[in-house]
Amino acid sequence: MECCTIQPPSDHKSDATRSARVAVDENGGRSSPATPPDVAFASLNSAADAKASSPPPPSDSAAVEASSGGGRRGRLRCLLRFYRGNPEALGWALDAVPRGSALMGAAVFVSTALLNLAKEAAGCETGPDAEECEGKVYGMRPTSLLTNISLVVGVVCAALMPLVGSVVDHTKYRRAVGRISGAAVSLLVLVQVFISLETWFAIAISQVFLAFSYSVHLCVALAYLPELTEDKNELMRWNASFTVAQYLSSVFFLVVIVGAVSALGYSDDSVMSARISQGVVFLLCSVFFGYAWAKLFKAREASQQIPEGSTLVSAGFRKIYRTSRIIWSQHRAIKWCLLAVSLGEAAVAAFVTIGITFMTDQLQFTSVENGITILILLVTSILGTQIATLVSNRWNPIRSLQLCLAIWIANTTIAAVVLKGPGQQVATYCFAVVWGTATGWMYPTERSLYCAIIPKGQDGELMGMYLCSCQILSWLPPLVFTAMNESGVSMRIGVASLDIFFALSFGVLFFVGSYDEAVEHGRNFVAESSQLGGSQRENEQNKIKDLGCSDMESPLSLCSGEGSIQLSSRSVPDGSEEKIINSTGHLLMSTFANEPLDGGSMFGSKSANRREHKGESEEMKEELR
Repeated sequence: MECCTIQPPSDHKSDATRSARVAVDENGGRSSPATPPDVAFASLNSAADAKASSPPPPSDSAAVEASSGGGRRGRLRCLLRFYRGNPEALGWALDAVPRGSALMGAAVFVSTALLNLAKEAAGCETGPDAEECEGKVYGMRPTSLLTNISLVVGVVCAALMPLVGSVVDHTKYRRAVGRISGAAVSLLVLVQVFISLETWFAIAISQVFLAFSYSVHLCVALAYLPELTEDKNELMRWNASFTVAQYLSSVFFLVVIVGAVSALGYSDDSVMSARISQGVVFLLCSVFFGYAWAKLFKAREASQQIPEGSTLVSAGFRKIYRTSRIIWSQHRAIKWCLLAVSLGEAAVAAFVTIGITFMTDQLQFTSVENGITILILLVTSILGTQIATLVSNRWNPIRSLQLCLAIWIANTTIAAVVLKGPGQQVATYCFAVVWGTATGWMYPTERSLYCAIIPKGQDGELMGMYLCSCQILSWLPPLVFTAMNESGVSMRIGVASLDIFFALSFGVLFFVGSYDEAVEHGRNFVAESSQLGGSQRENEQNKIKDLGCSDMESPLSLCSGEGSIQLSSRSVPDGSEEKIINSTGHLLMSTFANEPLDGGSMFGSKSANRREHKGESEEMKEELR
């Protein structure tokens, strides 16, 4: 993977110009590694310092400042210095800010308003003294609305995201897709400002399109991430800053909206709370998405050719199928780990939707009280990441993850028994502390486990399968909850139904086997592959057959992002420390949109794999096809 320092356009090709600039051309071509910051910012000096004879063309960092007004210039320059004059890194940071706010607005305020409006449309009472309602609207109970939305979103994303990945990888329209999806998110958020009793069902449908547009936008953004720099340590540092930006924007957004709604006297008005929330989100999306994708992100050519015998539509699905066959036949521990991840992630992804439904309907929470609960979840998840580090070091990630799942089961079960009706805010906040801790514990632990057992050299395709597994069953817990709710089963039992998936994930982890043996398998597989690689020059065809590898491309692993959970050296293969996910990098934002906050591809087909050894890799792939 090369650094995202791009060649100048064809009309400026002198060696002096090429060595003095950090720029991105309109075709997304590449040049040598990034120049030092002092060179990159040479164009920021005054005109008097520039040579009058042949002034160099402006760098991207200068272009960024030239497009900014007075007060913003210093701030942008400071940010650009942090990202070594890389405009796309700055674009990634700016892009992360509205994503955090958009997740909070949709998950907390719009969801609460939709649920109350659906109950009102069904003729049900709302408020602290409201009795349980058996009415239906559009053929369903109002309390099934949010889970039905999650169900549809899960199915749509699982079916269409491989196609999105193919478009990103196999066409030159990556930036165009990013711009269109960002604009779609902004416009759909604006539409939600007009939520009312007359428009609530249309707004509910817009939630499906909003979630899908958000997933597409995230997919495109992740495709840029591994290309920002070829320095892994630098990528880790930048990745952490992106996560902090999204996390802080989420917390700040919740604090501001909860405070504003309370100050304006709309604490009990979920509709006005949603309108205020989405109005602010629209402004953030318009400014940050607009600037990042209009000024900072650059175009890319197709990073991969469509394999022979495939089409743009089928390429992504074929890649998932090929990688699945490799995992099934060669990696027993990875196979069971992915199944455990699929079950656990599906339950956590559905937790917020089911939780908002339960708190709004059964506990009669207002939008403000729901916002406080989610804020507690966000803040306490930081504690969970620290516990994940300690327990993983004390035992190993398998046992740490099982202990985390056991806490999920115990806390959810007790909450389903204890929480019965209105007036239990304090008790709910206490349970939220444990849920938030378990959330912060779960994400980095399962990622560190997976990163430690996958063979080095197949990071890209195997991490792509990991992210696919995170989404593949996201529709199932909402389906179970909806079926139970429509059958008249108590919603408290519906909340406890999440324990089924946590328990299955807990049990499947036993089939992974010994952690040390799983790590050793990955190490031996690497050694075996290296030996085969040495014989490739003698007989490349035999190497391909022996590897049984249907996709030789391995973009920078997601595991290289955001630091590490430090595991003991006795249980981690050589070199894998740099692949373990940061203990503070996977907070509750992943819960709302099943969003991977680490860098890399969504399905193993999102990263542009422009390596210096591309010629040999392409030759191997042609033999493979």
